[in-house]
Amino acid sequence: MRTIDVPYFLVREPGPLTLVEDLGRPGHAALGVPPSGALDAPALKLANRLVGNPEGAAGLEIAFGHLIGEFSDGRWFAVTGADLDARLHETPLTPNVPYYAAPGQVLRLGGRRGRGVRAYLAISGGIEVPAALGSRSADLMSGLGPAPLRRDRRLPLGRPSGRLPGVDVAPVGAIVQSPTLEIVPGPRDDWFTPDAVWNHRGPSSGGQSAPSGGLSWANSPCVA
Repeated sequence: MRTIDVPYFLVREPGPLTLVEDLGRPGHAALGVPPSGALDAPALKLANRLVGNPEGAAGLEIAFGHLIGEFSDGRWFAVTGADLDARLHETPLTPNVPYYAAPGQVLRLGGRRGRGVRAYLAISGGIEVPAALGSRSADLMSGLGPAPLRRDRRLPLGRPSGRLPGVDVAPVGAIVQSPTLEIVPGPRDDWFTPDAVWNHRGPSSGGQSAPSGGLSWANSPCVA
């Protein structure tokens, strides 16, 4: 019986933290399952649109860059989100632009050149790892989905089905330099001492400013 070769993206080097992410698995809070999914969902959606995928197709979320990967067959791809030193066989790449990779070509996403921390890589056809509760997203807290990528991991790719949008580059808005963030206590707030738990929702809701001495750890397994 002849074996049918499945096209794949070979992860030669994963960088500090690279995850498979889509738009997550909302609607399972009653089961104790968080929605997970791409942290920067608009960036993943844009990358998918640039290569003709549905917006919710699975791609890669690359924190701090330094990913090296090889295409087993010809594919369109796009990198969005954080501005990385991206190259395809030593050819410099521009963010938010669709590119075509020939079979065997190597994509190198180096360190950050400017704004952002997490970059997103979408490949035409999407990454088709097994889904859990309707999503291919990695959720490090619940353990659902694929584990963080390791060297020499082969990621199966789907069949491209959409049409490219026909744009050379997709403009994106500027990042707010001094954003206002609301902090909501999460399931690990017991890692901090009471004095280190605060929010910035303003005096009307009892907000406090951050302690001048920084955070004080209590029960974190990360602290000896």
